[in-house]
Amino acid sequence: MEIGDLATWVGSTATAITGGFTATQLYLLRKTQTETRRLEREGVAVTWHPAIRAASDDGADPKLIWTYEFRAHNPGRFPIRNVNIVVRFPTDVRRVMDDGEPGGPASDMALGLPVLLGGAHHMWTRRFHIPVAARPLLREMSATISFVDADGKQHVNDWKGGSGGA
Repeated sequence: MEIGDLATWVGSTATAITGGFTATQLYLLRKTQTETRRLEREGVAVTWHPAIRAASDDGADPKLIWTYEFRAHNPGRFPIRNVNIVVRFPTDVRRVMDDGEPGGPASDMALGLPVLLGGAHHMWTRRFHIPVAARPLLREMSATISFVDADGKQHVNDWKGGSGGA
């Protein structure tokens, strides 16, 4: 074996090892990126809490007015669109409209927005007449958030329980 053949063989082997190392690093990088995107999608959340705890509107009504804040959170880097939230109450409640008039009884409420930027949240404030007897049940509220990600795929995340209210 001549010195030139040995140099060619060593160079080829080194190139193959470098190529294998590079391929492994690219594979690991892609795997990490895929896992990060999955966690960002699964982390899209709805949170809620009573911003103003129940205050009697006239002192005699067995239903109290609660003010709740609802937030949609997008922890990812990319915006999501067609964001729709359904909040489910464990009992019928009546939403108090902006003019002070109560709406009809309902056990769920829909919220939505066209786009939620990456790393952002959006907040809604709503007031409700909730029966006094239902106060312990408020911990059982739940919500579902559905959205379309940057790849155009529909996702639905369910959130059970909450920060309570009792």
